[in-house]
Amino acid sequence: MSQALTYSINELSACRKELEVNTPAQEVTQLFNNVCKQIGQQAKFPGFRNGKVPRTLILQKYGEQIKKEISEKLVSKAVDQARESEKFEIAGYLDVADFTPKYNEDCAFKITLDIYPTITLPDYKSVKVELEEYVEDEAKVKESLEEMAARFSTMEVVDRPAEKEDFVKSNFSTDLEATEATKDVLAGEDRWIPLTENGFIPGATEALSGKSKGDKVTWTADFPEDFHNAELAGKSVEYTADIIEVHGRNAPELSDEIAVQAGAKDLADIEEKIKESLKSQFENKQRSEKRDEIVAQLLEGFDCDLPQHLLEQETHRQVHTIMAEEGIEAPEQCGHNDSDEKHDCCPSEEKTAAETATQEKALAAATKDLKTRMILREVAKEEKVELNQYEVQMQLYSMAQHYNMSVEDLTKQLQETNSLHEFTDHVLMDKTLDKIVDIASGKNA
Repeated sequence: MSQALTYSINELSACRKELEVNTPAQEVTQLFNNVCKQIGQQAKFPGFRNGKVPRTLILQKYGEQIKKEISEKLVSKAVDQARESEKFEIAGYLDVADFTPKYNEDCAFKITLDIYPTITLPDYKSVKVELEEYVEDEAKVKESLEEMAARFSTMEVVDRPAEKEDFVKSNFSTDLEATEATKDVLAGEDRWIPLTENGFIPGATEALSGKSKGDKVTWTADFPEDFHNAELAGKSVEYTADIIEVHGRNAPELSDEIAVQAGAKDLADIEEKIKESLKSQFENKQRSEKRDEIVAQLLEGFDCDLPQHLLEQETHRQVHTIMAEEGIEAPEQCGHNDSDEKHDCCPSEEKTAAETATQEKALAAATKDLKTRMILREVAKEEKVELNQYEVQMQLYSMAQHYNMSVEDLTKQLQETNSLHEFTDHVLMDKTLDKIVDIASGKNA
C-alpha cells in the first residue's frame, strides 16, 4: 500500500493555523515523473523525438520550473486535503515556508493560513423594519422637469439685477498693485465674473448680486490663507467694479423637442421616466437606511474572532478612506524609531496623536465591517443566496462608470491586485442584506 501526504495542525490563534505537511518520496517522485513527461512531450531537444527525452536532461534544463510547479501542486493538495478533512473555510494564505522538492526524497514544509471563524448566527429572522410606501410628489416631479429643461438653457443678456449663477461683465480694479502672477485676479477689462459660491474673487457673488448694468460696486475681498495664489493668500483687497452687462440663463419651455434632446420620446415619456427615477431614488434611499438599521441590530451583542490578515487589510483600506475623506496627508517617514531621540525630521506629538487616532478609527470601522461580513456569509448559506454572472457584470459596469473606466480595464485592475474575489464577495453581501431587508419587512413572507 502506497504512502500518502500527511499533515498536522498547529493552532496559532483562533483563526490562524499552521499546517506541517509531509509528502512521502513515492508521491514526490511520481509528480517529478509526470511533470517531466509533460514537458518532454512539448519541448524540443536536438537528437530526441518528443516523449523520448531522458528525465535527467529535462531536469537539467527545466529543473527550477519543474520544482516550482511541483511545489505549487504539493501546497495546493495539502490545503485542499486539510480543508476537506477539517471542514474549515480558508480566508487567505499567509505564508509558505521556502522548501525545495527533491527527486525520490520525502518533502516536508509548513503553510500558515487564516480561516473563517465558526460563529453563532444572530437570530436575523426576528429582526423587524418597516418599509414605507412611496407617495408620488407632483411638486418634485415638476421641479425635476424644470431642472431637466435648465440643462438646455443658454446664457443671454438680461435686463434685470444680477442673481446667483449669473455672469457679470465688468471693468474692475483694486487698491493693490498687480504683479505678473496676480494681474488676472486684481484687474480686468470686459472680464466675466461668475456669481457662484466659489468664484475666483472672494465676496464678488455677494457684492454683485442685486446690482444692474451701469452700477459701480465696491467690496473687500478677503483671500483665504490657503488661496492658490501665494501672493494673495491671507490678504484683504479693496475691489471696484463697473458693471457692463448681466448675463443670465434662459431656460427653454418644456416641450416634446426638449424631451427628445433629453433622450425621451416626448414630454409625456420624460415625465414618466422622471416619476420612475424619483420612486427608485426613494426606495433605494429607504432600503439603504434599513440596511444600516439591520446591521446595527445584528451586531448588537455579537462578537467573534476575526482572521487577522483580513483585519489588517481592511484596516489599511479604512485608513486610506479616512485620510481621503478628511484631507489628511500621508505621514512622513523620517527613519528614526521610537527609542531614538527626537530630531527635526520626526513628526510632532500632534501629528503622532492624529495618526494614532486615525488608526484607531480605522480599526474600529474594519472590525465592524468584518463582523458584518462574517454574519452575512452565514446568512447567505442559510438562505441559499447566490450570485449569477449578470449581477456581477452589472455591478462591474456601475463601478466602471463611477470611475470613468471600461469594464475590461476595471476587471483587469481587480485581477492584477487580487481584488476580484473581494469585489464579488461584497456584491454577494449586498444581495444578502437585501434578502434580510425583505425578511425583516415582511416582503419575503
